[in-house]
Amino acid sequence: MINTLTRAFVFSGGTEVDETAIRDSLLDLGTSSDGVLDRPLGDDFSIEEIISQTAVHYLERAMKQAGGNKTRAAKLLGLNSYQTLTNWLEKYGVGEDF
Repeated sequence: MINTLTRAFVFSGGTEVDETAIRDSLLDLGTSSDGVLDRPLGDDFSIEEIISQTAVHYLERAMKQAGGNKTRAAKLLGLNSYQTLTNWLEKYGVGEDF
């Protein structure tokens, strides 16, 4: 519960938590076949692709929410510094123009 509230606060980007931030903070625990945690294993499964898609999604989202400010985006993502964020952006090919 505390983790969910913490995520909601981070996703809100401000001092108030709105409905969207709460909805975004709830984790999909694989209750549907489309969930990240419930994908079938086998020939078409690629953990690297899943990790990459997830990283790109959150990197872009944090950069947009932070208005392109790397220090703020790094904090939103729980990264130690903007340099670490820069490494992630480069690794996953995410541009910095937000």
